[in-house]
Amino acid sequence: MGRRRDFRCLAGFLATTVLGTAAHFLYAWSGGSPLVGAFCPVNESVWEHMKLLFFPAMGCTVIQLAVERMQGGAVPAARALGVTAGLAAIPALYYTYSGILGFHVLGVDIAIFYLCLLYTSPSPR
Repeated sequence: MGRRRDFRCLAGFLATTVLGTAAHFLYAWSGGSPLVGAFCPVNESVWEHMKLLFFPAMGCTVIQLAVERMQGGAVPAARALGVTAGLAAIPALYYTYSGILGFHVLGVDIAIFYLCLLYTSPSPR
């Protein structure tokens, strides 16, 4: 059972990573659809890019809860806390490092996104 749980955690992290990365380009691919714009970033602001973390993480959480048929409020509360921590870390890390350097580095921005995804990932119980 432990390996299955570890696999589900890894699968959730990878799914969130892939969905978040794809969502970065989805608005442009959709031709500027307002419906897609509600769930994907429409410009290059840090605040819009928080959607890359929030919506895929919430989708994976819903799937995790349905598949594992979890009961009680502890798991949803823990996931909500993880997503909130990840969402808070994105602007905090970005504005801290870019404020110190005076400019931003695309590679660091991408690394921040993936680092913050670790906050949202389910952990094995």
